Amino acid sequence: MKNKKILNRLLTLVVAVCLSLTVLGGLFAGTAQAADEPVKLYNAKLETIYSNGVLVGYYSSGKIAIQNLGATKTVTVRYAYSDGVWKDVAAKYVKTTSDGYELWSFETPKVYPSFHYYNFNCTFAVKYTVNGTTYWDNNNNSNYYVSVSNVPGTVNTPYALAKSIVLQAAAGKAQTPGTTTYSVNGSIVLKNLAYSKVVKVRYSTDNWATYKEVNATYGFTYSNNLESWSFAINNLSPTATVKYCISYTVNGVTYWDNNFGANYTL
Repeated sequence: MKNKKILNRLLTLVVAVCLSLTVLGGLFAGTAQAADEPVKLYNAKLETIYSNGVLVGYYSSGKIAIQNLGATKTVTVRYAYSDGVWKDVAAKYVKTTSDGYELWSFETPKVYPSFHYYNFNCTFAVKYTVNGTTYWDNNNNSNYYVSVSNVPGTVNTPYALAKSIVLQAAAGKAQTPGTTTYSVNGSIVLKNLAYSKVVKVRYSTDNWATYKEVNATYGFTYSNNLESWSFAINNLSPTATVKYCISYTVNGVTYWDNNFGANYTL
C-alpha cells in the first residue's frame, strides 16, 4: 500500500511537470510571435499572366517584414497551388525600411495550366530562420490565401494584407482622347477598418517642390473584407514625371503607402 501511494505521488508529479512544460512552451511561443513579430507578411497578390490579351497562367508575389535578429538568416515561403502540393521558395532581401524592419520580397514559380474555367489560388505561410530559431507567420494558424477565378459562384480574393493597411494594386497612364494631355489611373486595396474613411493620392510633377491631392473613389469589397478603390490624376503634360503616394485616413489615424519610402513614379 505504501509503495502504491508513493507511485501515485510520483505519477502525479510527473503529470504536473509535463503540463507545466506544455503550458510554458505554448505561452513562450505565443508571446514571442505576438509581441515581437520577428516575421510578418506585408502584403501579397495573385498575379495573372497574359499573352496577346489571353490569360495563360499565374503566380503569387508579396513583401515580407523581418526583424534583423542576425547576419545569417533565411526567409522562405511555403506555398501550395490548387493541386495541394506544398513547396518552398526563397525570399530575397530588398532593403531596410525607416522603421528598422528588413523588407524582403518573394515570387512563387509561374504555372501555365490548360484550362477553360480556371480557379487559380495559392495558400502560403512565411518561415524565418535565424540564430538556430525558426519563426513563422502563418496568419494565426489559418495560412494566407489569394485566388482569382472565373468559375461561377466562386469569390475572388486576389490580395492579402497583413502588416500593410493600404496598397496600390495597379496603375498606368493613358493619353486623354482629343487632347495632348494624359492621365494616371490606378486602383488601391485597403483594410476596411471602419465605414467612414478618406482615401487620397498625393502627387507632384516637380519632384515634390509642390504637390496636389485627388480623392480616390470606393469601388467594391472583397470577401476577405478588403476594399477596392480607384483614382485618376488628370490633365498631365506629356513630358511630366509624376511621383505620388497614397493616404488612408480612418478612425483618426492616417496610413500611407509610399512604396516603402521610394514613392511611386510614372
